[in-house]
Amino acid sequence: MAPQTNLVMKRELKQVIIEHALEGARDRGYEIMGWLTGFSTKDTVYILDAVPCTRYKRQSRYSAEADPTQEAELASRFPRNVGIVGLYHSHPFKMHHESAEFRRLHGVSELFHSGIDDAMLKSRSSRMKNYVSIVTDIDTISCYVMQKKKPKKIKENLVVDINFKDHMRPVTSKLQLVYEQEFKKEMPLPALIRAMEYGLVTSMDINLTEGDIEIQQGPLGNVLRLLPYEKKAMGDPNTKDNFFRMIPGEENVKIKAVMNLAPTIYVHKGYIDKSSAAESLVNEISDYIVFLTWNEIDYSDFERHLSPEIAELEIHLGRLATKYDEDSGIPEKVYTKPKRRMAIKKK
Repeated sequence: MAPQTNLVMKRELKQVIIEHALEGARDRGYEIMGWLTGFSTKDTVYILDAVPCTRYKRQSRYSAEADPTQEAELASRFPRNVGIVGLYHSHPFKMHHESAEFRRLHGVSELFHSGIDDAMLKSRSSRMKNYVSIVTDIDTISCYVMQKKKPKKIKENLVVDINFKDHMRPVTSKLQLVYEQEFKKEMPLPALIRAMEYGLVTSMDINLTEGDIEIQQGPLGNVLRLLPYEKKAMGDPNTKDNFFRMIPGEENVKIKAVMNLAPTIYVHKGYIDKSSAAESLVNEISDYIVFLTWNEIDYSDFERHLSPEIAELEIHLGRLATKYDEDSGIPEKVYTKPKRRMAIKKK
């Protein structure tokens, strides 16, 4: 028998979702949607916040689809095993004062999970176990998860507060990645950087053996050491900048990437599996690389500096760290901009 999924949600969020739906129905009579953030343990989903969608790809009385960039931006704020655990949307038919007879004849019910909703939940649950879908009719909410390949309505357990630290603990690491490559000079700089990003990410795509991984107990949680990538003498990665260094030649340009990272993931407090923690950590490192490489940088702006009189061009990427956010109640990533974006050394 499949285990029952439990849903624990902060009590105030029920009203937050209903008020968001009411606002959308009053203003334009449209559906609204948003995301549920929190974390999951083995069979329990904890929802700590509801984040309204503010950018829609399309929105009408009967559907709402978010601009995917907003969801991507929200997801990128959180470390692995924390963040988006579901979404909510409204069925605002009551605000149109349609009669019960009209709804009966047209098969319309305010509080239901439609075939489109079912397909969405099935798709997202294939990527995240116990993904939650909440529907509101502006009076109450109804919650669904996938069970035995079918959407199942579950009862929410509303609580005053949820202490993240009672359920999850951090696993941190510290490493330095260095990757060098030489390219033809005629390649556009954004294409060169894309190739460097790919090289950095794929360098982490390895099969770590048991001998490559060590877990040590630290004062704030567990420290997971990926021994092939660790530099013991590197100091604190949170104080070191990350950069791409470019040395233009007559026909080629040499690029060196240096990234000092201290990624953090979170695991269930009562259990830690070394191999799965290492896999999550490697994926988190890949997320760090992609974020630092492209965040707030237009590499085409730097192409004019790769001229013959330049001996070396350095593009600084800033730093990324994970910190516990007191307002949201869960950890979030914090980006620190570099003091200067570019450094040039002339011949």
